[in-house]
Amino acid sequence: MRTLVIFLIVFGAGIGIPVLALLNCGGWNEGSMQVAYCIVDTPDLRYMAEVVYAMILLSSFMLGLPIFVYLMILLALALLLRWLS
Repeated sequence: MRTLVIFLIVFGAGIGIPVLALLNCGGWNEGSMQVAYCIVDTPDLRYMAEVVYAMILLSSFMLGLPIFVYLMILLALALLLRWLS
């Protein structure tokens, strides 16, 4: 049971934090690769939102491969931490 909780925390944070960064910021410009505004405006959250938006843009031209690779790395990390605990 403890290992399942560790898996859910790691995988949930790996999915949830980028989604929260996307929901926090808006007005992303594809040319400058920057967001126009953020509700909670910190440099780290702004940078994370810009990276996630850029990854989504790149994935749209590469048939989703960067998102698939990110999910596989996240899954491998979560399973490794589950196995090590």
